Amino acid sequence: MAQRWAPSDKRSGKKELEAFFSTDTSLTEAQTLQHYSQRWDVEIDIRDAYAYYGLGKDQCRNLDRIYGVNSFRILMATCRTLWFVRYFEERQLKLKKLRPWYRLKQHPTQLDVISAAQEAFVLKGVLGSHQVWEKCPTARRKTGSRLPEKRETND
Repeated sequence: MAQRWAPSDKRSGKKELEAFFSTDTSLTEAQTLQHYSQRWDVEIDIRDAYAYYGLGKDQCRNLDRIYGVNSFRILMATCRTLWFVRYFEERQLKLKKLRPWYRLKQHPTQLDVISAAQEAFVLKGVLGSHQVWEKCPTARRKTGSRLPEKRETND
């Protein structure tokens, strides 16, 4: 396996010198670093997958179930992503407005896709909003009573 190394001179804090490599020996050092800079979106997606999809935390030990659960998760992420692409073909998504802490962000992550889908579902009435809790009946208490009275039980 041929490899080409592109050393990085970026140092932050106690972090060691980084080296990036590629099996594509036709790439220059700058091209290799460009490919890694685009990988940031993939890393964010992996982080979101662990945080929001629960990947790596399956309780089942059966290999067929693990394949099934993860295949379903990938299918759902694919469906959401395809919806997202079609949904924003006619609208303009302003990533810096939605996520101002990603100043260099150029591509949406799965967290952006999930947030947009949830917002669209709430707007269409498919999912309930926070108003669901306001519509729930509340227990009425007697005036002046702070705690419910304790009932006597005969055991």
